[in-house]
Amino acid sequence: MSVIGFSAVAYPYGWLGNMSPFPVTYKGVAYRTTEALFQCLRFPGHPEVLEKIIEQKGPMGSKMVCKPHRDLLGPICDAADVARMEMCLRLKCDQHPELREKLIRTGSATIVEDCGKRADIEIDGKNHGGGAPFWGARLDLSTGNWKGRNIMGVLWMKLRQDFQSGLATIPPDPPSFAGSLFHKESTTAMSIIEKLASAEAEVQRLKTLAETYGKVEAVVREAGHKSLDEFLKEVGIAEKAVPPAAEKKEGKGKAGRPAKRKRVTITAELVAEMKSLRKIEKLSQEKTAKKLGVSLSSVVNWEKKKFVFAKKKGN
Repeated sequence: MSVIGFSAVAYPYGWLGNMSPFPVTYKGVAYRTTEALFQCLRFPGHPEVLEKIIEQKGPMGSKMVCKPHRDLLGPICDAADVARMEMCLRLKCDQHPELREKLIRTGSATIVEDCGKRADIEIDGKNHGGGAPFWGARLDLSTGNWKGRNIMGVLWMKLRQDFQSGLATIPPDPPSFAGSLFHKESTTAMSIIEKLASAEAEVQRLKTLAETYGKVEAVVREAGHKSLDEFLKEVGIAEKAVPPAAEKKEGKGKAGRPAKRKRVTITAELVAEMKSLRKIEKLSQEKTAKKLGVSLSSVVNWEKKKFVFAKKKGN
């Protein structure tokens, strides 16, 4: 049986992590990531904390902002906390069907949140796994065994079983993968060619999701890399797979008009981000358009539609 150990967002299978940039909506409120929603669920009855969590632009910020409020926490890493996490993961799959399909394609592989060397300390400052990771596990290179409770992996496998229950046949297991060993110089079950193919596929996914070099770079930085160039070099991709953002043109276009913005494909994710910026961060339409790199008319039109995304015919 193969093992899939997911870790950094920018690595293959990084979409399984709570830090991955897939927004979810819960009880009418939009959250940038499942990490933000999960942390909010830990602070019921404390709207001031919820507001701080939601306004964070990155998932790590959503987690770190909770630490000063640990005295307001109830029990965490218990059965109720695990149930909250399961709900977050289910919402993520329900609202992003492409992730449900990816999960189904993991076959019967063992799924592990690969903690690598990082300390498994919760927002209350404690380790809840008896010295080993609680939500994930750590690979012991001397024995090849994983140590930890791996609650995240268990929850993903439980959801996968639900999704696969109606299938006639289970997809074949993909090759084993350890996120903490996703480096060209490391000895893993994957060959160098397989690593590069996975890296290129992941970069293309990020490109499709974010559409701009700047947003892809932000995702890679969130995963702990200094830059996108550093990540591509690390995994052995010589040339940039993502085109840099177009340089700003000096001056104006014909008849003194500003140069046209590059046309951007409107997606459900982009509309959700517009809604979050307008409704939660209270940005103006102009600032929202500038931040997302879209035209002002796009923001105006989608706000008129109350940010309800509908795919065009033929898509």
